[in-house]
Amino acid sequence: MAQNLLQNNADLAGQNAITATPSPLNVQGLVHVQTQSVSAGTAANFIGLAQYPYTNYQLVYSCSESAGPNLVIQGSSNNGSSYINSNYLSGALYCAYNASSYNNTQTTTGCLTILGSTLGNSATVQIFSVNTNVSYFTVNGYGCTLAPGPVPYVSISTGNYASLVIFNAFRVVCSSGTMTGTFSLYGYT
Repeated sequence: MAQNLLQNNADLAGQNAITATPSPLNVQGLVHVQTQSVSAGTAANFIGLAQYPYTNYQLVYSCSESAGPNLVIQGSSNNGSSYINSNYLSGALYCAYNASSYNNTQTTTGCLTILGSTLGNSATVQIFSVNTNVSYFTVNGYGCTLAPGPVPYVSISTGNYASLVIFNAFRVVCSSGTMTGTFSLYGYT
């Protein structure tokens, strides 16, 4: 039987061969755009976003901060020459693994990602309406923060810029101190 299959395949290699050209893949889902590594710095800047066809992004990061401040995302309408640090409406809910209630925090200086920590944190943050004024620049985040102990906290955050502005860059910035970590940005449609 195997010999017959080999013979039939050999016959196809001649005049009756079937050829196929693969079509290009239509990639859907997350597409890596940029990665920023920060070592004892104050911000991870994501500029040049107008060159990408995405209006929605997902930021994945793991970092620690020297002073344990909250991390916020601030938008720029001039490709990172300056960043807007007011007029945001943002808040976060957080709860320790063994707590029976939750706490919250708010800010107007940027969109909160999750709570910061000197022991480290990791998060996934969705960023909507970049390079467009169809909707408000909005950030939603969720992740884990380690407090002394170490005690894990879960955080959920949301926020937006309170006016319709076309942001073509943004940065993740510490409210005080410095941070060390890796920030990877992915675009999606």
